[in-house]
Amino acid sequence: MTNERKVAPLGIAIRTVVGVVVLVVALGVFGLLKATRPEAPKRARVEDGKVVRVVTVSEVRVERGWAGYGTARALRSADVSAQVSERVVERPETIEEGVQVRRGDLIAALDARPFEDAVAQAEQSVARLSASLESIDIEEPTWRRALELAQDAVRISRDELERLRTAVADGGGSLIEIDRLERELTLREREANELSRQVALIDPRRAEFRAEKRAAESRLATAQRDLGMTRITAPISGVIQTLDVEEGEWVSIGAPVARIVDLSRIEIPVQLALSASGSIRVGDRALVQAGGAGVGVWEGRVSRIAPEADAGRRSITVFVEVEQDVPADRPPGLVPGSFLRATVFNGRGADRFVVPRTAINGGRVMIVNGDGLAETRRVSVAYYTEGAFERVHPNEREWAVIEDGLALGERIIISNLDEVHDGELIAAVDVRDGEVAERSGAGGASGSAAGGQR
Repeated sequence: MTNERKVAPLGIAIRTVVGVVVLVVALGVFGLLKATRPEAPKRARVEDGKVVRVVTVSEVRVERGWAGYGTARALRSADVSAQVSERVVERPETIEEGVQVRRGDLIAALDARPFEDAVAQAEQSVARLSASLESIDIEEPTWRRALELAQDAVRISRDELERLRTAVADGGGSLIEIDRLERELTLREREANELSRQVALIDPRRAEFRAEKRAAESRLATAQRDLGMTRITAPISGVIQTLDVEEGEWVSIGAPVARIVDLSRIEIPVQLALSASGSIRVGDRALVQAGGAGVGVWEGRVSRIAPEADAGRRSITVFVEVEQDVPADRPPGLVPGSFLRATVFNGRGADRFVVPRTAINGGRVMIVNGDGLAETRRVSVAYYTEGAFERVHPNEREWAVIEDGLALGERIIISNLDEVHDGELIAAVDVRDGEVAERSGAGGASGSAAGGQR
């Protein structure tokens, strides 16, 4: 009994100490969690004023942009047609509509046998005429030498006849011998004349053969070209849009065979306001956007500008060129025939004030003045533009560029505009950080006033 009474107070003391230790540890953990917990964002109280979101007026680098619309078209396309008439004897199995081809790929082959025969005949004609020209070149020296000998024989006969006549006149010689020499001279002169005629014909014959050879060579070239045209190949790299021939069909000259479209370079004729004519230049950047499902944005460049304006629409046409990759297993993002919106930037930016376009109402904006009260302010809008100016608003994409009416650092109300009235107390929340702005005047607005997005 005595031992039991001694143990009981000791157990109570131990449990008491453990309980105190646990309580101290719990209080320590609670204090640590309280000290390290994240502080909840400050929220304006109703008595502090109406809660609205604001942007701070800052200078940002702005490129002037002009928006317009146009329909995309392929910069390069080719309508392939038959250049000779024959029957289709081959069309590769891989050639179908929608298939990519490279320049030089075979689309269809025509029966080449008639054209091979024409080539062979033309080659024979060229060879025969070449041989004739070589024969003339070989014979010409012989003919000229024979003519020289005949002319020498004529001179000898004349000299001999002249001597004989002189002898007869002096009482010597024979008249019969004179007759013989005269007949011999006549024969030799006739032979010399014939040889002279043959020599004189050498150059005309050579010219005639050369002309015939050129004609034969021309026929050969035509036959070879026609033979080459029996293989109808892709003139450009691209995608087959249409295919109009089947194996075994007869095609005539000019008959359509295929249409090939190069999708790697797309051109969009864009109608812009006439006021853009003084600022847009070839090479300026453009953003092209397609609407609807699968919206995409492409960057392009102004490749050329039409010289005349459209008086009825008061617009000019600029041609925006977009280069893109063409996947082998699916259509590219931008295809001919798409109706597109393009914004052309002049590339010569300036530091300007911008506010979200939705903050403008009838040429006025609502600001938070130095007393923390709402105040209507008339502004002058230079133009509207699109782009990202994250230092002003991280999510806005449509802007009004302000010409006059705002000062650096002023706060523009962009929410609850239909509920805010002049003179109403405002609790401003800057869109850049989500915290309540200080109501210490325009100069105390949070955020940087410099910089911007190009």
